[in-house]
Amino acid sequence: MSSPPPLDWTGWRECAPFRGDNEWVFGSPKTGKPYYEEHIQKAHLREAGKKAGLGPDIGWHTFRHSYRSWLDETGAPMKVQQELMRHASIQITMNVYGQAMLRSKREANSKVVEMALRGALLERKIAPAMAN
Repeated sequence: MSSPPPLDWTGWRECAPFRGDNEWVFGSPKTGKPYYEEHIQKAHLREAGKKAGLGPDIGWHTFRHSYRSWLDETGAPMKVQQELMRHASIQITMNVYGQAMLRSKREANSKVVEMALRGALLERKIAPAMAN
């Protein structure tokens, strides 16, 4: 699978309302200061979550949890996940964001059950042959 082309940010400054080196990238047009994350969450994110059927409890960490789950689904090693999540320790990655997605749990459980059943069937075939 090929990767999407990198984003081209070369002309962003000409289009941005705040162009100075010391100005905010996403400043408020009213104040020139950054938006407060709580305001964005209450005014936009929660409403979008309701409209999308995700409920009103969506927040910034919802995105982090989703990202971590998707990393897990790709099979990325835990150390890579830790670094991409920018966690200080691998314990944080495993403990806080370590809940595997339901599908992954089912697949893992199915593989273990299959291995156990295969072993039991093999044992049934070998035991009578060894008795003779």
